[in-house]
Amino acid sequence: MRSAYSRRSLATIGIGAKPRQPPGRDLGRDMLWSPAIRAALLAGTPWLDVFFPGCETSRAIDLRTLDRHPLGSVGTLVLGLRCGWCPGTAPMPKLIGLFALPPARRAACSESG
Repeated sequence: MRSAYSRRSLATIGIGAKPRQPPGRDLGRDMLWSPAIRAALLAGTPWLDVFFPGCETSRAIDLRTLDRHPLGSVGTLVLGLRCGWCPGTAPMPKLIGLFALPPARRAACSESG
């Protein structure tokens, strides 16, 4: 069992503390692991949701339509993604996640279910 002093010390440097999460989408977290494009397709999650912080829009990208090597990481796609609405100095896009359905179909399914 840790002493009160060691718990306070660990809390001040952030060890063992829960990370703060922003409201809505969790855009502050960096992705620690990214599957291969082929693995995402075989898992039945071909839709990549991407958030563009420059124009604050979100877009869904169908991985089946990309001309990339199937063993390439989904995380490396962010390097080639650019938004036409964002200014030239916009920050890098953020990958939100992989999904089985595009956002419109996910919303329709959640409303009906």
